[in-house]
Amino acid sequence: MIEGMQWNIGNGSTVRFWSDNWLPSGITLKDVTMQLIDPLLASATVDQFSDGNGNWQLHSVLDLIPDHVIKQILGCTSLM
Repeated sequence: MIEGMQWNIGNGSTVRFWSDNWLPSGITLKDVTMQLIDPLLASATVDQFSDGNGNWQLHSVLDLIPDHVIKQILGCTSLM
């Protein structure tokens, strides 16, 4: 990605939550996690963390991701 550009992730169903660099900062979440990611969560896509009404559903990962990164996620428009 070119600096300053943002990836349009569409409905998020093909964007891997942990391993794609979908955040504006370009980081991948697997690189900043504070614990090992449960294998059941490791293949999750971005749409699995949205309720489809514009609200993020991050309760299952709050203890895995640093607060400053959670704020970055919450600053992104959730999927509808």
